[in-house]
This record gives sequence, structure tokens and C-alpha cells, in this order.
Amino acid sequence: MPVIVPPFLNAAISGGTGQTNGSVIAIDGQNVPRVVPSSYYRPISSPLEIPGLVQWLDAGVGVYSDAGTTPITDGGTAEQWNDQSGKGNNVTQVTGADRPVWHSSKLNGRPALTFDGAATYLNNPYIGEPGTVLVVHRLNSYTQNFQQLMGADTSDAVAVGSYSCYASYNGGTPNRLFTRFTTLDSSAVGLLTARGNTELNQWGVFGASFGNNSLSMFKGAAQCGPGVVPTAAVRPINTATIGCGYYNSAVADFFNGDIAEIIVFPTPVSPADYYRLVRYLGAKYAIDCDGNYIWPCFKAAGSGSIDRKAYALQSPDGINWRPRPINTTNPSLYVDVPSLLPPLNGTWWMSFNDNNQAHTINIMNSTDGFNFGNSTEIDVSSVLGTNGDSWAPKFVRNLDGSIYLDNSGIPHILFAGQTDGTKNLLQIYELHPNSSDSSTWTTGSNWSAPVAISGTGFSASTLDPFCYFNNGTFYLWCVQNVGTRSIQLATSTSLTSGYTVIHTGNWAGWNTNSPTDLEAPQVLWLGGTHLRIYLDSTAGIYYSDSYNMETGPWSAKQITNIQPDASWIPQHGTPVVVSTPPMWTV
Repeated sequence: MPVIVPPFLNAAISGGTGQTNGSVIAIDGQNVPRVVPSSYYRPISSPLEIPGLVQWLDAGVGVYSDAGTTPITDGGTAEQWNDQSGKGNNVTQVTGADRPVWHSSKLNGRPALTFDGAATYLNNPYIGEPGTVLVVHRLNSYTQNFQQLMGADTSDAVAVGSYSCYASYNGGTPNRLFTRFTTLDSSAVGLLTARGNTELNQWGVFGASFGNNSLSMFKGAAQCGPGVVPTAAVRPINTATIGCGYYNSAVADFFNGDIAEIIVFPTPVSPADYYRLVRYLGAKYAIDCDGNYIWPCFKAAGSGSIDRKAYALQSPDGINWRPRPINTTNPSLYVDVPSLLPPLNGTWWMSFNDNNQAHTINIMNSTDGFNFGNSTEIDVSSVLGTNGDSWAPKFVRNLDGSIYLDNSGIPHILFAGQTDGTKNLLQIYELHPNSSDSSTWTTGSNWSAPVAISGTGFSASTLDPFCYFNNGTFYLWCVQNVGTRSIQLATSTSLTSGYTVIHTGNWAGWNTNSPTDLEAPQVLWLGGTHLRIYLDSTAGIYYSDSYNMETGPWSAKQITNIQPDASWIPQHGTPVVVSTPPMWTV
């Protein structure tokens, strides 16, 4: 089986075309190096891989029914839970009646500790700053008015603590909360607070980050909102607990639920490292943590209006997706077939069609991935005519999803176009900016005239182009004919000419079973030799996997899942995997 060598490897080895950021490593046990670019998500297998870890409690390791001698058994009560960070911050409970119960299989076959919401908790020796906190937990009841996963008292003689990690706040309201108290008092002015919604009887990841005059709260990978900027010094930390809070020299706010894992750093970790930690926990416990898969699209069906506005879907695994908003300067902008690129020099780029101007290609950019500025129109009527129609503009990519830049540092867009207004004679075209200076890309007149793609074996009408570059070859995926809608694959060593169609018709079996109205092929590299293709249909988005891009075989197509509204059907987007997703507020 051939190893897929990303394009930037050629540049790293031979000085060829492509990006060279990253480091050379071995892949899949094979003696073939590759360069992992910053745009591609690099997973971790342990929190120890992130510098600065001060406490790591995993219910599957180091839980004892006594003071660290006898490993606990199912249904036993835990006296000691050992820290795996190497810092020795083991948590304990010497009082038998106050110990949580350990269960050997609570979540994805993994153990967890159950706290009763009345008396059970653990004493925590770590009294440093909660700079970054992640807790895998499940809330079992709203009966208690306030419930804390973790908390700490202060040395001041006041009726407030120093910090609180709430799984439930204020009597059953669907809120999780992180508070870092200041030396002012317990009033709202003195609190640093971030809040987000929580659900009963559902496993999730509580996340909080505090430091550098800011505080953030996370539900999995999605930010719930920033906290109040500090106006006074924070209170010192004196006594800390797990499974309850601690203030006014007493335990309080007992947690009714389960805890499987706790990860603590003394300072805020980087956004990329936070997402690596969340993805590690999500994969370990099979929890939907939003994740690093991003897919811009428009809404083709589902509850509410079909508004043809830009959305983004976010996923931890590329199969289960949740819609996220994309904001534009012009709220009435008609965004069709959006294609999003990972950041290039700190800027996200999106190409799309605005069907109010069918003979134009549109692009816009963003610094955060979800707030986009003014749209730039690139007029392609010089080739298509004013009655022509352009469709599905997409930036050419490297295999890893990053933007393909030629030897002059210039990106390229492929789109389908026709001149007769019928979509029966669609052809694929290329256009590009005239300069590598990205500040000029937002001026439509600074783009080239379209050039028709040439080759052998294309059908009379070809649409929905998607092209990526890998190891010296351009792989052009497209749809054969508007009516029959089968998927074609063509290859060439030149971007605009010399293509040979190597697969057409039902070559991968995707049209064997319903639905057969498949279009908009989008290919995503998942690492090693693993590829996934996404295909649009009126029934939803389907996916199929392979470990050989040219010969297959490809797995039987399966439908993706859009949460929480299964009737929400996206269409025409381009999925990417990024190291740091946009920080959507939920």
C-alpha cells in the first residue's frame, strides 16, 4: 500500500513547491518521514505531553481503598486517588463515610468516582492557581442548589472561597460556572466569572482557563464566554477540595454525579494545547467535544428557514457535527457553496458564490474564523459573459488541507462555469490573484482572467471541482454530468492542463445504493494513508473512507450526523482539520 506523502515533504527534501512548516517525523510505523504543518491537528496520547502539568487524576489509574496500598475494586470507596503528573498531588479522604464510590465501568468502559451530593468529597493538596482546569464529569441531579466539581477556601476570614468550579449553579438552572474570587468582597464586582450551559445525565468536559487578566469558560472545545477582567487581587488559596466547594472554613456545595478525570495546569495553556487536551479526553471517553474538524456550508433543509447563509459545522471526529454561526459584515449576503481555508499568516479565507451576481466569484476573510469582513467580487464575465453562471469556487489545497501556493507564493481557485444559462455545458476554470501579497487579494481587479482546465476523459458537463496537490500530482475530483451525478477523478502534473480521467461512473460503489444524487466531492486527509471523501445529496452528507487515493477500495458510504437537529441538512462545503478552531460562543 503506498504511503501518502504530503506536498510540503517535497519542499522540505528537494526544495519543490509547497509549505515547509512543521517537523519531520515517522508515520504509521513506516520508514517514511513527513512534515506535520501547523494547520494540521497533532494529537496527544497523554496530558504529560503538554508542559507544566501539575495534577492529573485518572480514575483508571492509582485509586486505592486505603492510603495507597490496596487497589480499589468495583463498588469500593476511595481513600486515595493518586496524581499521575509526577508532582505528588494525590487526593485523599480519611473519613470512611465521606469517601466517593469507585465504579469500574462508567463511561466508554472506563471507571469513574461517584459523589453523592451530600457528604462525599476528597481533599486536594494542590493549592496553586487553577490556570487551566478540565474535568470529565456527569451531573446526576439538580436537587442541590449549588454543586461544585472542585473548589478552594481562602485564608481571609470572609464567607467566600478562593475559586469554584460549578457543575450546577443556582438551583437547577442549566449553568456551569467558574469563579475566581478577588479581595474586594463577594459582590458581583469582586468576581471573575465565566458561565456556560450544562445538561443533566450527560457526560461532558468542564473547561476553564484563568490568568493574564482574563478568564474563559469552555463546554468541551467551545468557549462559553469570557469572564470579568480582574479589578482587584485574587484571594489566596488555602484549602482545596474535589467533589464539593470549600469556603468560610467549611465544605459546601456537594456534587451529585461522577468524575472520571481531572487535568490541572497552573497557568493558561495555549489554545492549540487546550484543544489537544479536549480531543484527547473526547477520544478516550467517546464524548462529543466539538473538535478540530470545521466545515463551512449553507443550510439546504431543516427546521427554520433555508436562508442560504454561511454556517460552519464543527466536529470531534468528522462524522458527528454541530452547526456554528458565521457572521458577515453584510447580514443579507447570499453565501452559496462556501469553501473555508485554514489560517494563512493569521487570516482565514472563504470563497463562495453570491447568486445575485452569477458571473462573479466572491471571497472574504477573517482573523478569527467566524466574523468575516466585506465580500470581494471577482468578475469572470470576460470568459463566461454577463449571462454566464459560475459555481462552487474552491481554493486548491495541499493534501493536509492547507492552501496550495505555487512557486511564486500565489494561490489558485477552481470553479465550474457555463455560458448558456442551462448548466448543461459546465466546464472547470482556474483563476488566481496576480500577486503573492494577500493584501491585494481583496481587490477583484487584481485577479487573473479565468483559464479553462483541459484534459482527456472529462464528460460534456463537469461541475463541483475539488483539487488538491500531493507529491507532484494534482488530484481533481468533480461531478460527471448534471443529471447522472457520478464522481470523476482526474490527475495531472500541471494545474491547468494535461489531466487524464482515471475513474468515472460507479467506480467506487457510491452509486450502488440510494441515494445516487451525489455531488460536491470533498476529500479530507486524516493522517498516514487514511482519506475520507464527503459527498452531498438531498438526503444529507455521506462519507466514505479509503487508504489508497487512486485504487481504493472505498468503504460503503454512510451518512453523517448533524446534532442536535437531524433534519438540518448542509450542502456544498469544504471540511478542514485545524490545530486551533474558531472560538465560537455557545
